[in-house]
Amino acid sequence: MTITSLGDLAGAFIMRRQSAESKAQIQTLSSELVTGVAQDKGAHLSGYLASLAGIENSLAQLGGYRNAARDLGQSAAAMQIALEVIGSQGTDLSATLLAAASSLSEGRLASAGEDAATRLGTVVSALNTRFGDRSLFAGVATNQPAMVGASDLLDLLGGVVAGATSVLDAETLVSDWFANPDGFAALAYLGADAQGSVGIAAGETAQLGVTVMDPAVQDLLKALVMPALMSRGLLDGQPVARAELAKRAGEHLLEGQTSFVELRARLGTTEAQLDAAVTRNGAESSALELARADLIGVDPFETATRLEATQTQLETIYALTARMQRLNLVDYL
Repeated sequence: MTITSLGDLAGAFIMRRQSAESKAQIQTLSSELVTGVAQDKGAHLSGYLASLAGIENSLAQLGGYRNAARDLGQSAAAMQIALEVIGSQGTDLSATLLAAASSLSEGRLASAGEDAATRLGTVVSALNTRFGDRSLFAGVATNQPAMVGASDLLDLLGGVVAGATSVLDAETLVSDWFANPDGFAALAYLGADAQGSVGIAAGETAQLGVTVMDPAVQDLLKALVMPALMSRGLLDGQPVARAELAKRAGEHLLEGQTSFVELRARLGTTEAQLDAAVTRNGAESSALELARADLIGVDPFETATRLEATQTQLETIYALTARMQRLNLVDYL
């Protein structure tokens, strides 16, 4: 029969405690060997955590800047694609309008008007582009379209120019409606104010302030809606006036390309700024991560040596525990 003394119970307790401590140490050392980072940072740094806290705070800030710059950069790239589509519609339509105006053919003028209405639809769709869940050209009102559809816009303007008897009358009425706060801004624009500046690096901000209300976009829309209104009957029965309207609209579209190119150039400058900020923030993050590793990193060779020694210690504890459990009175006789 087995005889267990008080000393045996104490020894068994000590063995269990040492076994638990060895297992915990093995787990810690294994994790440190894999990650290369000390598990107990406070003990590793002897309680001096101020430098580590400063580095981690800077890394968190850089992470926020990186996300902001990346998101703005992606939105800017999507805007550029939409603006390229819009600009090409104006350029292509101008050639069609000028050719129709020089021919004085009622059929060609009618076809040019229909083409203008179709291209206006393409432009409005581009202005209502969404990137992810955000409307790009609606300012801070990112959850809704930037403006009404092309058909609705022509419906609104059809009423505005209903009494026009000449090209000058129609142009004046359309221009006044776009300029009037109770006109386009109130009835056709569904967005809000332009988005404000966003921090993209320490002491640096960027802004994507392009909306449908930008003067370059407004000028293009005005030049597009004039010939598009011919498809709604504007100046019907007046081929000479309709030819003059097509000619003036084609010229306005060509003239407006300069300001439209400048708009895209401003956006391109912001894109370059964002790219530079992302690169700079990445370099700073890498440097800080290296400094962080120097503070809390562990020597892999030393850690592997300690891990092997601890595993050997645990195996020894297991062997001693098994031997103690086999002891009985006969072994003492």
